[in-house]
Amino acid sequence: MTQHTVPDTPSFDQRPPAALDAQAGDAALGAPTRIRIALYLAQRGCPGMSPALLQEWGRAAGMNRAEMAANAGGTSHDAKGSACLAFVGRLLDDPGAPAAADLARMAQVGYRPDQIAEVRAQVAPCRRHDAEAPAEGKR
Repeated sequence: MTQHTVPDTPSFDQRPPAALDAQAGDAALGAPTRIRIALYLAQRGCPGMSPALLQEWGRAAGMNRAEMAANAGGTSHDAKGSACLAFVGRLLDDPGAPAAADLARMAQVGYRPDQIAEVRAQVAPCRRHDAEAPAEGKR
C-alpha cells in the first residue's frame, strides 16, 4: 500500500491575508511594513487580525519583539515606520482623511504613491468596519 504524505504547508487559516503575504507578487510595501500596519490594526480592534499570528509572521520577516510591540502601539523604532503608522491612525480616526498634509508627510519620509495606495487599501476594511459599528462600539 502506497502511503501519501501531505506537504508541511500552513492551512488556509494560518496563511497571511493577501495584503500581508510575503508572496504577494504586486505588493509595493515590504512584508515588515504590511505586518507593522496589521499589528496596529489588530491593536485597534480591527476584525480578522490575530496578534499572535501576526507576531509569528513578523518574526519570520525578521522583526524583533520590541519593534512589534511599538508597532502595535502605533509607533516604530524608525522614522519611516512611525510616519506610516501615524498615517494609519489618521485614516482610522478621521473620516475625511487623508488630507493633502497627510499625503505630503508620507511622501517626505519616502513613500511612493503606489505604496501610499497600498497602505490605504490595507486600512480600508477597518474603516468600513468602524463606519458600520454602533456609536458606543467605536473608539
